[in-house]
Amino acid sequence: MLVRLLKLVPVPLCLAVVLFSGRLHAQVTYVDASTGNTTKADGSSLGTPPATANLYTDSLWSIRTGLASGGTIFEAGGGEAAPVLRQTLTNVPAGTYDIHVFFWVSTGARWQINAGLNSGSLSNFYGYGIQTDGSLTTSPTGSTAYAGSSTYTGGSAPTTFLEVDRTLVRASIGQATVGANGILQVYVSVGPVTTGGQTGPQATRTWFDGVGYSVPIPLPGNAVEIAPDGAWTWFNDERSIIHQGSLYAGYMKANGLAGVTRYNLSTGTSQHMVLGTATSQQVDDHNNPSFTVLPDGRITALYSKHAGPAVFYQRTSTITQPSTDADWGAEQTRTVPASNTYANTYRLSGENNAIYNFHRCINFNPTLTISTDNGQTWGTSRQLVGTGSGSTRPYPRYCSNGVDRIDAIYTDGHPRDVNNSVYHLYYQNGVLRKTDGTAIKNLADIPLDHDGGERGSVIYQYSAAAWGTGQGPDDWIPTGRGWTWDVHYGKDNAPVCVFQVQKDEAAGTGWNNDRIYYYYARWTGTAWQKRFIAQGGRPIYSSEDDYGGGMCLDPEDPRIVYISTNAASPFSLGEINAVPLRSGEKYEIYRGFTADGGLTFTWTQITVNSTSDNLRPIVPVHHGRQECLVWFYGTYTSYTNYSAKVLGRIGAPVVSYADWAAGFGLSATSGNDDPDHDGQSNILEYALQNHPLSAQNAERPVLAGNTFQFSIDRSRADVEWAVLQSTDLVNWQEAAVIRSAGLPTTTAAGFNATVPDTTGSAAVSTVTPPAGGKSFFKLTTRAVR
Repeated sequence: MLVRLLKLVPVPLCLAVVLFSGRLHAQVTYVDASTGNTTKADGSSLGTPPATANLYTDSLWSIRTGLASGGTIFEAGGGEAAPVLRQTLTNVPAGTYDIHVFFWVSTGARWQINAGLNSGSLSNFYGYGIQTDGSLTTSPTGSTAYAGSSTYTGGSAPTTFLEVDRTLVRASIGQATVGANGILQVYVSVGPVTTGGQTGPQATRTWFDGVGYSVPIPLPGNAVEIAPDGAWTWFNDERSIIHQGSLYAGYMKANGLAGVTRYNLSTGTSQHMVLGTATSQQVDDHNNPSFTVLPDGRITALYSKHAGPAVFYQRTSTITQPSTDADWGAEQTRTVPASNTYANTYRLSGENNAIYNFHRCINFNPTLTISTDNGQTWGTSRQLVGTGSGSTRPYPRYCSNGVDRIDAIYTDGHPRDVNNSVYHLYYQNGVLRKTDGTAIKNLADIPLDHDGGERGSVIYQYSAAAWGTGQGPDDWIPTGRGWTWDVHYGKDNAPVCVFQVQKDEAAGTGWNNDRIYYYYARWTGTAWQKRFIAQGGRPIYSSEDDYGGGMCLDPEDPRIVYISTNAASPFSLGEINAVPLRSGEKYEIYRGFTADGGLTFTWTQITVNSTSDNLRPIVPVHHGRQECLVWFYGTYTSYTNYSAKVLGRIGAPVVSYADWAAGFGLSATSGNDDPDHDGQSNILEYALQNHPLSAQNAERPVLAGNTFQFSIDRSRADVEWAVLQSTDLVNWQEAAVIRSAGLPTTTAAGFNATVPDTTGSAAVSTVTPPAGGKSFFKLTTRAVR
């Protein structure tokens, strides 16, 4: 057995997803709220609630009789200081359910309710009008509906759905897992005194009727629900982070409040929190928060209105694992020089934990504001890139190593207005540099004079020219304008990015005949190599005809790319004009993997036959999972009109060499060492699941006839197993490359490979024994990064 060792760098795989809320539900089991199953949030008795109608000043719930489903209703006035209620359901079969709260709305007012699965994190739902004349309107639109449109388990439906000028509404508040004890608890409270333009305790009252649960219908891509209400734009990061065993996913709720969900990766439970207040509220997906973990483990969140006032907003958690609204400090308003949008925050440990916030502010251009005291105060905002006279706005995307470097890809402006090229630069040690390290300007001297030629390295050059001999879409799309999507670090920390190019009316007249093209690019060490990798289909909607479905990289392994497209044949790349769309024109998610630096890809469809759109996938950094994807699914009418649920595909944890080595008291750089002197280096011991300090019972590859066998654990995502074969021990050919779980195995012609899904024995064999009967194999371990 021959073994060649390479430097090992850990690489896990992770994917995150968002689900739009136009979702169907199975049969709902309804349980009416009563004094027998409803208490205060702490479990104490409500006593004897008054039965007086419209008494909104005693800070108590009233019980009205002779009304609503079951003949009773819990009533309180908008803004009244009535206690949070807890309805407890018993004897619920163990399992995971969609949970619904039932409340009443009326004509001429906006009745409402706050509801959730955690007393400290309740979401607001409201409505007005009546079902019988078609005036019923509920909000959020995807999470609320007329209760009579549901189907119910026999014998457990509400008894009344309509009465006089009132309508029973079902609000979906998320998913809960019920254990063997059969107990499900739901919390409700009174909403604010002002909602939806209505003011006063009577006009904004709460009529709470009961709770229901239903078995979830499978979600696209077999995803799990992270949050019931949320969407985002893609120019704020980090939008989702992995922190102390949980996924924290930020988003904009349909009511215009910034929100965040803590999804426990071990238990699969979600805790939803609201960050925004009435001050920062704006129905616009551009406003989603950016998260930064502080040195003490707390999280700070920054967010801003879209082209709003000259401020941004900040909230910092008071504990390291925030789970309720009360775990966040007060919303702070930070003043900046001009109208402000977006937040992209990165903490550099090598610069005494300075936090860099990149936002759009001065001259409508990228702007930088830095905090040197963990976000307690912020320095003077400075223009980063200077172009145009107030309406030209480059669109950057950022990433950072968290120590001393921040990278950006960016455009000349908005593709609606400017013939966009795409550029790359990075910041390190006080200097902005082109990709090859050439200095552009000291950070102290910004802004970059973009119009005067102070620019990063060109990745995609706009051109209206027709292709010449030997040219094609890998070079440019004639009149196609670039827009940025994602950037991360690949092998040897070289930057890798994905971006789109859009061409107006490529397939005919009108916005829906515009076409979008997806690109993958990487720095080879001397130049940017780019390839047209997939058809993006058409734009999402007419007034923003540059909005594609979205694409992202896996930051732990940027050979992996995710795309959202409604093209009928996304990987038929021979046509750029008459590109057909999928029947129904719904956007689906695909995962691509490249083994050759982006020249070719193997694609896997993640969502299939979706009834709504799957949009804007993202993957959080440092996820440590075989998969960890976030996207949204549903109806996206515009950036101010959306209804979304947050979904996730969360894979099993991965193993890294650094963690494995630490378990034996070895360093992360000990891969080439052989402390037990058994002829196997630590990295090979790791790849074969051996003990690095004991030579006894060591696993070794076995050659039986023409079959080469060895044991693998495919959760070890930072290494690949490459099998080489020779007939003379001089000339070797690559027979197979086996990769971590979920990634394709590459097998050369003339060989077969049998690979376990996770852990077990792998076998590589020759299809036909070589002439002369001699066949030699050797196992090589390869670093992913």
